[in-house]
Amino acid sequence: SEYYLDANLEGNYGMFGMDFTQKAISSTHSASFKFKKSVFCFDGKLICLGSNISNNNTSQITATNLFQNYLDVTSTPIVINNAEKTTFPYTNITDATVNNWLIDAVKTGYYVKSGSEITIDRKSQTSPNENGNGTFTNGNFASAYINHGTNPTDAGYEYVIIPETNASEMVTFSADMQTDETAFYKVIQKDKTAHIVRYKNMIGYSLFEAG
Repeated sequence: SEYYLDANLEGNYGMFGMDFTQKAISSTHSASFKFKKSVFCFDGKLICLGSNISNNNTSQITATNLFQNYLDVTSTPIVINNAEKTTFPYTNITDATVNNWLIDAVKTGYYVKSGSEITIDRKSQTSPNENGNGTFTNGNFASAYINHGTNPTDAGYEYVIIPETNASEMVTFSADMQTDETAFYKVIQKDKTAHIVRYKNMIGYSLFEAG
C-alpha cells in the first residue's frame, strides 16, 4: 500500500499502513488470511483501524490483540468502562453494540468503537517457551482482544490507544467521541481501497488500491 501523512510533520505526527496476505508457507499458514490495517499518531494518541479481515478457518477464532500484561501481583487492577477490576481469575465480554473503554494494568487506555466484541481475561496462562525447546512457561496475565469469530469475511475494528492515562481522562475522551463537534478525530474512509483519517486540519491516509 501507499501511505502518507499530509504536510511536513516528521517528528511530531506519524502513521503506518499494511496490506497483508498470508503466504502459504506451511499447513498452519493459510493464504486465505488477509487484512488491511493502519495506525495514525496524533498528539500522543494512536488511532488504529482494521478492515477486510478474512480467512476460511472454521475451527479457531480470529482476534485482534489489544493488550497482554504480566501481573506481578494478581490484584493489580484494570478498568472496564470506569469499573475497576481486581478479581483473579476473571473473564468478561463487552457489549459490541456500544462504545467501550479499558485501562490496562500499566495505565494504557483503549477506546474501542462499537461493533467490536472484546474479551477480557485475568488468569494464569501457559505458553510454549520462546526459545523453541518444547518446554512451557506459566504466568499470571491481564489481557484483552477483539473477537472477530471464526472464518470472518471483511471484519474490521476501530480503536484508540492512549498511553499514560487515567479513568477521568478516559471518561472525558469517551464523552467527547459521541459527537462530531467534540470528537478527537473523524474517520473519512475505512475499506479495501483506503483508510483516511482527519485530525484538526490534517489528513492521514493509507491507499491500498487506486480509487
